[in-house]
Amino acid sequence: MGIVAERHTIPLQGCTARVEKTMTSGGVRQIERLTVWVSLPAGLGDDQIRLLQRAAEGCPVKRSLEGSVAMDLHWETLRPTAG
Repeated sequence: MGIVAERHTIPLQGCTARVEKTMTSGGVRQIERLTVWVSLPAGLGDDQIRLLQRAAEGCPVKRSLEGSVAMDLHWETLRPTAG
C-alpha cells in the first residue's frame, strides 16, 4: 500500500492496521488465520480507497501466504474529527 500511495500521492498519515493471529488447536501449533483491520485516514476519495484495497489484496506477502494461512481483511475509513 505504501508504494502505491507514494506513486499516486495518496496521504497515509493516520492509517493503522491491527493484526490478530489464530493458532491451530491440534497437532503442531501453526498460524491458522490472520485477521487484519485496516483503518484508512479521513478525506480519501472512493477511487483512492479502491486503489489501496487492490494494492493490499495483491500484496506479494499476502499472495505468498494464501493457501497455507487463511486471511481476512476488514476495512474502515476514519471520519474527520470535529474541531
